[in-house]
Amino acid sequence: MTAAASKLLTLVFTDLAGSTALKTAKGDVAAGEIIARHQALVTECAARNGGTIVVWAGDGCFLVFETPSAAVQFALAVQAAHRADPELPGLRAGIHVGEVVQTRVESGVRV
Repeated sequence: MTAAASKLLTLVFTDLAGSTALKTAKGDVAAGEIIARHQALVTECAARNGGTIVVWAGDGCFLVFETPSAAVQFALAVQAAHRADPELPGLRAGIHVGEVVQTRVESGVRV
């Protein structure tokens, strides 16, 4: 058995602030449309900053970046886009740098 290679990556976790309240106030359909706009923004900003989306969990996202600076630029860009659109709720982003084992699977990247 060969040892898996590890790599230093920057991990980012995002989450919409108040998404449960959003669903209650707007209803599932309208909230779903807002979440879809949020997902499009995350996807666009990730691509622009060299990020890879690992998995979505509802309105939250787990991404990886090669550098901390790219992850920070991504987070700032998505937060600015949310602030510019009054219908979008706030966005929380957590950033962690660490050594991980990265493998590819058919449906995407597994970290």
